Amino acid sequence: MYPLVPRLLPTFLVLVLAAPLAVQAQVVGQAEGIEPDKSQLQLEEALLARIWWNQASKIQTLGLSQTQRDAMNEAFRPFIRNYNERHQQIQQERKAFSSAVYESDMDEAEALHQSVVNYQSEFISKQIVVMMDIAKLMTEEQLALLGEQFPALFSRAWIRPFRPGARDARQGLGH
Repeated sequence: MYPLVPRLLPTFLVLVLAAPLAVQAQVVGQAEGIEPDKSQLQLEEALLARIWWNQASKIQTLGLSQTQRDAMNEAFRPFIRNYNERHQQIQQERKAFSSAVYESDMDEAEALHQSVVNYQSEFISKQIVVMMDIAKLMTEEQLALLGEQFPALFSRAWIRPFRPGARDARQGLGH
């Protein structure tokens, strides 16, 4: 039939199932240097209020200062904006991939497959970089305590998928 389809579909299905069904952090992506509008900033603030370093239990347990938390928020903002922009793009590419497969345009499907793979790789890389940036804002003692009290925190995504009908659509950043 189509020799490329058996190779592409498993990868595509893994990416579709593993990726968010909708963007949790609904801030529209902004080009660098352009400030988001007031409503986007308000949503961003609400999302950052839920991230792990702004939760009372972690603030107290780790002894995080306001200065540290402000710096963490600023380090994380570009990641949120990039996530939203790229997530919207990848959803469009997934739809185009499906159309290409259904229309038997395997050259286009292969190109879109590569684009999806590149996005996933880029996202993971940026996620790890921002995690390291956040870790650099903490003391050695805080990091040791974090590893002891919350060992899985750096091994999972801090932006989690939102599924329609979830209890609270705004609960997506960290734990």
